[in-house]
Amino acid sequence: LGLSLSALAATALATPSPAPNPGDVIKAALNVSKFTLQTISLPDWKGGDLQIACELPSGPAVLALTPHSIRSDSFKLLVDDGRHLTLTDAPAPRTFKGEVFELVGGSTFVGRIRASLLDDGLYARIVMDDGSLYGIQPLSSVLPNSTRGDHVLYDMVDAVPGDWKCGVDAIGSP
Repeated sequence: LGLSLSALAATALATPSPAPNPGDVIKAALNVSKFTLQTISLPDWKGGDLQIACELPSGPAVLALTPHSIRSDSFKLLVDDGRHLTLTDAPAPRTFKGEVFELVGGSTFVGRIRASLLDDGLYARIVMDDGSLYGIQPLSSVLPNSTRGDHVLYDMVDAVPGDWKCGVDAIGSP
């Protein structure tokens, strides 16, 4: 009996564990119980207003975004080269505010949005007129080898309770 248990233990140690289910990885990383995936066509943004098409639970929508800095008026970028600080021009802000329009039966205003368009994709918080709250973020923020346009959409009611808070709650809702 001792030999068979040792052999069984050695076999169990040698058997690789199955790869984690990508859906479970996404749920755990985003602390949500449900989500949907979609491909969002992102522009190569050089400045100015944006219109981004996406799919919300109620149907197709357009996110109408206007650049909006959350930097203070006294914001300065200082670079430390190890010897001294040098005042440097900051890159253009990549943060936006805007409106959400549903495209079902025309173009109807249905909510507000705050977003960032970063190198890996769109990060957004949407507040609908009916009180629904949605989050959008790049799939690559959870699964690094994902395609740039692939994004996760989740309803905030599906957020798993935890001991955390948003880092920008102090600036208010969109």
